[in-house]
Amino acid sequence: MEVKQIRHLLYKLGDVYKMFVNHVQNGEDTIKAPIKLSKFCALRPPDVKLVADTPVESCLCFYHSNFISCCSAMNRYVKEFPTYSPQLISIILCDHKNTSCWKRLCSECSVSQIKKICDEMLKR
Repeated sequence: MEVKQIRHLLYKLGDVYKMFVNHVQNGEDTIKAPIKLSKFCALRPPDVKLVADTPVESCLCFYHSNFISCCSAMNRYVKEFPTYSPQLISIILCDHKNTSCWKRLCSECSVSQIKKICDEMLKR
């Protein structure tokens, strides 16, 4: 059995299907009749994971991408502000494996850690 690298879709499967249909309708493929959504989903290779199966640490959704961009911008102007990295995650989250920490539902870390970092930098 061949070992394949796991890939994570960046879009919902329904959106990928719409892109596929548009691709076929524009004559960019040789398929005569497009397949239905259910068949399209069934043909998804097992090494291609859905958006919901993406690990939190590697999520590329709008919210995480925005946070990463904000960290980069802050670091550009305030060099002491850490860039987005495992080090920053360990500073901000009390338990990186706990989803409630990532969703800011944790009573220990929530938003207070980021606020503390920013307050300390503003005092300097």
